[in-house]
Amino acid sequence: MNDQLLLESKERKRLWRTLLLSVAAWVFLYSFVLAPLYTYTLSNVLFDATPVPNIIHLFLNVLDVLSYSVCFSLIIYSIFKYSLRRTWGLLGIYCASILAKYLANFLITSLVDRIFDFSDIFYVLLYFVFDLIMLSLVCIFSCIFIGRFNERKKMIEKSSRALGQPIPDLLLDQFSGKKIFVRENPLHRCALSTAVVLSLTKLISRLLSDLYVGAPTSIADLCWMIAYYLSDILIAVIAYAVALFVFNHLNSKNLKDKKELL
Repeated sequence: MNDQLLLESKERKRLWRTLLLSVAAWVFLYSFVLAPLYTYTLSNVLFDATPVPNIIHLFLNVLDVLSYSVCFSLIIYSIFKYSLRRTWGLLGIYCASILAKYLANFLITSLVDRIFDFSDIFYVLLYFVFDLIMLSLVCIFSCIFIGRFNERKKMIEKSSRALGQPIPDLLLDQFSGKKIFVRENPLHRCALSTAVVLSLTKLISRLLSDLYVGAPTSIADLCWMIAYYLSDILIAVIAYAVALFVFNHLNSKNLKDKKELL
């Protein structure tokens, strides 16, 4: 019993430590490095005819995709291992970090531009609400898929005990096989739903922006528009790959801890 508590403590500390490091790096790189640099290059005539602002903007988007994927994967794994009720600490850290990211970005970019328009706080709160909606969708899908898996697991364990057979580890083969997608694996289904949420959010945001700006006026504009939409779809692939990496990494670490305690 003490070994089990020790193992759980190590696993939970690993999740907390990884999330804290991830969001700290995210907030610092986004709000204190890349976003101010992007604002500066946009307002400086020296960079008007250069691809520098676009390159920095690309780095901002890549950083966001990777960071969202890592954070959501850690939260999903915690829900899977310990339930949503015992994941509130991680959710609180994530929400506080996201709010800090947007507020810091607002303050730093205002300093760079030397323009303080506090009406922009509305947009800070709006972006924060959008993030909360994304997080809520991730948690809802996770609870659905993990809940179904736990019900199935209980039924199999009950029938195994009744037949006097050993209780199978339903996830062991799925992790050890390194399969890209297993329908019965709740973590894979959670990862897929999260990837779709991230991609759809970006697609909807871009669609609204294009409707506001208007239709493309040239073949070149149309090609760029198609490229941007394809990149938004690619987000789902990247997010899913990152989630699988995080799940397999955490699972291998946990298995290693179990072996050390035996």
